[in-house]
Amino acid sequence: MITTVTFDADETLWQFAAAQRRAFAHVLPAIRGYTRDAESMTVADLAAWHRAFVDASDPTLPWEERRLDAFRRTLRRLGREHEATAQSLTQSYLSVRYGSIELFDDVRPALSSLRTRYRLGLISNGNTRAARCGLAGAFDFELYAEDHGGERKPHRRMFDAALALTEQPASSLAHVGDSLSQDVAGALRVGAVAVWLNRAGAPAGAATAPTCEIRGLADLEPELSHQARRVATPKNVVDPDTRAP
Repeated sequence: MITTVTFDADETLWQFAAAQRRAFAHVLPAIRGYTRDAESMTVADLAAWHRAFVDASDPTLPWEERRLDAFRRTLRRLGREHEATAQSLTQSYLSVRYGSIELFDDVRPALSSLRTRYRLGLISNGNTRAARCGLAGAFDFELYAEDHGGERKPHRRMFDAALALTEQPASSLAHVGDSLSQDVAGALRVGAVAVWLNRAGAPAGAATAPTCEIRGLADLEPELSHQARRVATPKNVVDPDTRAP
C-alpha cells in the first residue's frame, strides 16, 4: 500500500526555468553597466556561463554560495572581479527568482486532495524551499540535497532519508517528478514507485522506464489508486479496470 507521496520541486511543482530567466534578465543590465565587455552579452549567454560555473563549484556548498561563486567567476571572466558587486548581483538574482516563482495550476488542488489520504514530502536537488512558493505547511517533510552532503538525485541518500522518516518499506513510497534521469531513476533505485510527470508529452526513451506516467497532477490520485489495486490483485484475477469492454 502506498502511504507516502514525495515530489520533486523544480519543473514539477513550480516553473523554475522561467523564474530563472527573469532573474538573469533583471541582473544583466547591471552587469552591462559595470563593464563594457558585457555589452553584447545576452540572457542566454549569462545563463550558460552561470550554469558552467555552478557545475564547476563545490557541490557540498549551499546553493546560494554556489550562485555567489558563479557571479564572482562571471565578473572575473569579464576582467572586472569585485566582491561587493558579485554579492549585489547574487542578492538581486535571488530576490527576483524567489519573487517570481509560479506554481503550476494543478499543484494546490492536487496537494489538498492527496494530503487527506497520504503523507506528503518534498525531495529536491535545488534550494527553493516550499515556503518561498506559498506552500508553507503543505508537506510533512522536506529534503534538500544541500542539506544531505550535496548528494543529488538520482543518488539514493535523500530517498533513504525519506524512507527513514516514514519507517515504511520502499514499496509504500511513490515519488513524482519530471526528470527520468533524476526522479524516476532515483526512485527505482530504492524500490519506490516512480511516477513520471511528463507535462510536455516527451518521448520516454529506453534507458529508464517509470512505474507509471502522468501528464498532470490531476491524474496522480487515480494513478496511485490504480497502482495499489494492481499490486493487491492476485495474478490469476483480472482487475476490472483492465478488462476489455
